[in-house]
Amino acid sequence: EYPERTFDLVLQVACPTSENEDPTVLWSFPQDHTDQEVLQTIPKFCFPFDVERYFRSVRWSEPGMESTTGCEWAAD
Repeated sequence: EYPERTFDLVLQVACPTSENEDPTVLWSFPQDHTDQEVLQTIPKFCFPFDVERYFRSVRWSEPGMESTTGCEWAAD
């Protein structure tokens, strides 16, 4: 037996640009999806914290300075 469909919903979610913004849905498929709770919950699940602030606190090392791979990082 074959399922009716593989996915119920596919979303592209934009990362918020500030901590005062919520993530936004850029597009969805199918476009006529009617479950508003899902459309509001999934973006917050994708970006549950301030991503920009997290990545500003990441320190990337220079190649050869701290490791042989040059990709060590640490979050403050």
